Amino acid sequence: MKVFPSISLHAGAVAPLAEAGPLSAVIAPIGGAVLIPLVVYLIAINVATFAAFVRDKWLARHHRWRIRESTLLLLSLAGGALGGLIAMRAVRHKTTVRRFTIGLPCMVVLHIVLLVGLLLGGVL
Repeated sequence: MKVFPSISLHAGAVAPLAEAGPLSAVIAPIGGAVLIPLVVYLIAINVATFAAFVRDKWLARHHRWRIRESTLLLLSLAGGALGGLIAMRAVRHKTTVRRFTIGLPCMVVLHIVLLVGLLLGGVL
């Protein structure tokens, strides 16, 4: 039985995977060797990006030197776009700057497409 183009399961392997949950059909063949570090990285970069946006908002309110927009955008592009988008909404920061209001949602979509492509392509 073909689950994904590059992952095939024999009939005996389907039952244990189905009992474990819906994601186990994807995670089990991967073995966690690449997936777990990737998930840890994505969590860390999103937390860091969220913190950078919140810190920049605090700096702006207190009339201090700010974090460069290019730094915020690079953090977002490096995988932290979801954290940046959540921070934008939570603290109402950079909500009128087009690079952020258009760029971050596009980056989130790009990251999702890349992850799905890696999973379906058998890279992960």
